[in-house]
Amino acid sequence: MKTTGGERAPFMMTLNELMFSQKEPNYYVLHRLYHFNCHTNSADFYLLNGDISTQRKLVATQYKVY
Repeated sequence: MKTTGGERAPFMMTLNELMFSQKEPNYYVLHRLYHFNCHTNSADFYLLNGDISTQRKLVATQYKVY
């Protein structure tokens, strides 16, 4: 589950989450919540099923350096 302020706002995803979505696309569903209202405890949402890399643009934001 990922929650942000807007439907198209970027969100963070770990490498493990991405790899699982690629290796097990039939078992991966990301619940995307947006416009969360803490007063009514409600939000709009949509689902992303399967390999996220085929549905959204991915931008590397961190690197592990040895």
